[in-house]
Amino acid sequence: MTFKSKEKKEQDKEKNKNTYVSTVVQHLKLSSLGYAVVSDILEHANSLYNTLTYNLRQGFFVYNTLNFQSIAYDLQTDFKENYHYKMLQSQAAQSVCHKVAENFKSFKQLLDKHYIDGSKKPKLPGYRIPGGMFEVTYPASSVKIGVEHGIRFASVSTGLLFKKRHKEDVVGTHLNEYIKFRVPDAVDITTLVELTITSKHGEIYLHWVCRKIQETVATLDKSNVLGIDIGLNNFVTCIPNTGEQGFIINGRPLKAINRFYNKTVSKLKKGKDENFWSGSLARATQTRNNQVRDFLKKSARTIINKCLDSGIGKIVFGWNEGIKNEIDNGRVNNQNFVQVPFTTLRDTLKYLCERYGARICSC
Repeated sequence: MTFKSKEKKEQDKEKNKNTYVSTVVQHLKLSSLGYAVVSDILEHANSLYNTLTYNLRQGFFVYNTLNFQSIAYDLQTDFKENYHYKMLQSQAAQSVCHKVAENFKSFKQLLDKHYIDGSKKPKLPGYRIPGGMFEVTYPASSVKIGVEHGIRFASVSTGLLFKKRHKEDVVGTHLNEYIKFRVPDAVDITTLVELTITSKHGEIYLHWVCRKIQETVATLDKSNVLGIDIGLNNFVTCIPNTGEQGFIINGRPLKAINRFYNKTVSKLKKGKDENFWSGSLARATQTRNNQVRDFLKKSARTIINKCLDSGIGKIVFGWNEGIKNEIDNGRVNNQNFVQVPFTTLRDTLKYLCERYGARICSC
């Protein structure tokens, strides 16, 4: 991930006009040594993130402003000699710089909005938990693909300083020099844009990000609209303007998933400190997240398939900003409502619309 000028960004936008981004998530099962190496890299990324955030926060406190236009480029050049930066592969370290820069640019946009329309004043981007793990991203150009016994593998290099410091820790292996992963069958390497390594609840995941040609459906008519209203028992209520019958997706299975999770957490945390965390809680949370993600993706696919079958080219998604912050339907209903990630459903639909050449808007 390198610094791009405005001209380059415009060129990329034009080049990628008729494409969409597809991501394949892979849950890694690593050996103890492999896990130690990957987690160490992500911990250095976390420390670099906090270092960059600290310096930008201090700069903002002193000068009350920052050069938001060149902030990503400045971070890349000013912190090249930082210990954590050098422990990472250069492009992976640059990806951390860009993510910190994006956080501060978003803060600046919200701050400007606050001064213009009096909206809630944003807080400066904060720090991550010390000793935690933060994601690193490798562009396709730095991912090497090889084939062994008919199986595809991808490898990414570690940092120069990492190679020297851990040479004696991984005797008999090359883990101090590069990390190798098996490529999922669903990934088309020719379309790979970047590879991101992330951590959630102590587990390591790979995100294979590919850019594919848009699968435009010629029969979609933008004048045909599907209206979507969100809820709880009726997760989504969909009404088309084509005269066809609408449909409802049952939200009770999702409520049951969250209810079971809440009972499990309550049981595991009984008599414990408010900030108590354990492996059992992590596994329960990951299981719940996987089930919710599966429900949302299947719901979005049901909706988009209806649009494709009926030639509906536009989706209007009912949405109110701050809907979860202002809800007051009683303790039980509030808990049920705020645990449903409607934003994820909207974003998934947006991705599918982009994929098939349809439009989506919120109102």
